[in-house]
Amino acid sequence: MHQLVDHYKQEMKHKTTGSIGASPPTSGMRAEFVRYIRALRNGQPYFLTAQEARWQQSSYAITAIELSQLLPLTGSISFSLNAKAQTACDLVIDLLDAHFDWQGGTRVSLNAGTQTISAAFPLVQGAQGRTACRWNIFLTPTGSKPPTGAGLVQRAAAHRARGSLR
Repeated sequence: MHQLVDHYKQEMKHKTTGSIGASPPTSGMRAEFVRYIRALRNGQPYFLTAQEARWQQSSYAITAIELSQLLPLTGSISFSLNAKAQTACDLVIDLLDAHFDWQGGTRVSLNAGTQTISAAFPLVQGAQGRTACRWNIFLTPTGSKPPTGAGLVQRAAAHRARGSLR
């Protein structure tokens, strides 16, 4: 048995030290590989990212197509999201400042199934003193009243106390 294992090790050594001339990948090679993997085939991606795989397995899910990271000082903010729900529900999109004050948002009714939502909403006030904002995006039963104002601050404080919101 040991002779067989030793022979196998020697074969592996010869195979791995051949004159193929393998060199470590460069950033250009990595970028080309990623481009090839992400290329559409028949109009669809062939491989899924981890987020896309989770999306496929979820009954209710939201993924961003276009969601601003840099916000205008005034005016409106447009967005585009994919949403999936087993039953009709509402998609709530809120923009909150660092103190959880509402800066703008909208609510969109969804049908059961998967759909793309593109919409816009106006900022309720200028960016004076606003250094950081956060998106609050969720699905909720149709017509329900999500927490706003003090209720939202209380919910955020509860998340902070549990360590789930930073």
